[in-house]
Amino acid sequence: MVESITSYLIRLAALQGLTTWGLVVREFAPRFRARLLDARGHCDLFAKVGASLNGVSGVAAEGASILERLTARENLNGLTLLPLRNVLSARSSVRLHAAWCPACFEQWELENPVYVPLVWQLKCVVVCPMHPTHYLDVRCHNCNQLHFALSRHSIPGHCPKCLQWLGTRTNRHHPTAHEQKVAAAVHDLLSDISAGHSLPRIGVLRTNLRLIRHVRYQGSLLALARASRLHNSSLQDLISGPARPGLDTLIRLAHASGADVRSLISSKLTVKDLICSASVPQPDVIIRTKQRKYDWPRIRRLLRQAVQAGVAVSLHSLCRQSGLDQGYVTRKLPGEAHLLVDRWKRKQSGKSQQRLDGEVREVNSAIITCVQNCVWPSYRRLRRMLGSPGALRRPDMKPRRAQMIKLALHTESLAGSSIPIELLGPSNPKQMFGGCDFGRINGG
Repeated sequence: MVESITSYLIRLAALQGLTTWGLVVREFAPRFRARLLDARGHCDLFAKVGASLNGVSGVAAEGASILERLTARENLNGLTLLPLRNVLSARSSVRLHAAWCPACFEQWELENPVYVPLVWQLKCVVVCPMHPTHYLDVRCHNCNQLHFALSRHSIPGHCPKCLQWLGTRTNRHHPTAHEQKVAAAVHDLLSDISAGHSLPRIGVLRTNLRLIRHVRYQGSLLALARASRLHNSSLQDLISGPARPGLDTLIRLAHASGADVRSLISSKLTVKDLICSASVPQPDVIIRTKQRKYDWPRIRRLLRQAVQAGVAVSLHSLCRQSGLDQGYVTRKLPGEAHLLVDRWKRKQSGKSQQRLDGEVREVNSAIITCVQNCVWPSYRRLRRMLGSPGALRRPDMKPRRAQMIKLALHTESLAGSSIPIELLGPSNPKQMFGGCDFGRINGG
């Protein structure tokens, strides 16, 4: 049960008598090349970025290197998925929120230091390898909230939100055999990699996949893709291209080949190994999803009724209500689909124009009110006066606002106000207000 690096960081803070926030903000986060802190004390590691410390990203590599310098410890990469970075893709295989096994917490409270293993932080693992009869918990049994792997008030074995002990089991469901096998396979993989017994290589994985395709599936790429629940083009890129699998994809490939995950990425398989391994689903016994046939006359009548109806409806909402695929319907019935789409676009454009006209009238009314009160209609003043201040941020509103201000000034001047007509030129209309945005004419 290899510990995760976020759990190691939390335990370091607890052993030094510090809060996790104090240790991370004062010693850990300032040493990153990227700026993770702001002036208000917010740190990005206490959000989504903190979960990536356990993965294969550059943040994980930099964080492990910083901790090695601070603690004088070596090989802290083993607390992350970095030993698998030559095989796994950059797509995150780590959970965004923390997960834990209450039974392990109860046991470790009496025997060992309480910590969070790395296997619990992986998306594909939903069962604890040590207690495979129950699922992992992801919500506190007291406050029913999720929390990140690294929080401001993280304490080993406690909820950082309500600070309650997480060792009380509330899980009553029973996992499937497949979920238990996945948890055991990932646990064995991490244990083997951390002990240094194997060296994962992407070239070995591609060689083994080509052998599995020829031996197990008679050279059929499509059969192997169906058995591993992957797209055939994605599998082809994985075998012969620069693509790399995620951890969940690696587990599915191992299940489809009948081989062990560790041997699939670290040692070259032979024909004898594949023949002697456990049986796998063959192409002729793969359960395929039954495709539902569309009643095209009924769909055509449905689209025509929608076109002839008095209320315009979008093609997307119509297909979603009827359980249809929008792209498939558009390809089969392009005429009716395009008529429906054009009618909906006209309706939406009419609504947009009405909304724009209303915003223009509202801005014009506010400008006239300011000019009548001898107050310069600045952007900030108009924003406070408008009911929808977002109208001023429209790209086409700035030139409209300038024209409306000029027109309002000329209108007030011609109406007999004290505004000098010679000061209403386009060079500097603020001159009439004494050069100040908030000045008043003639001291009034």
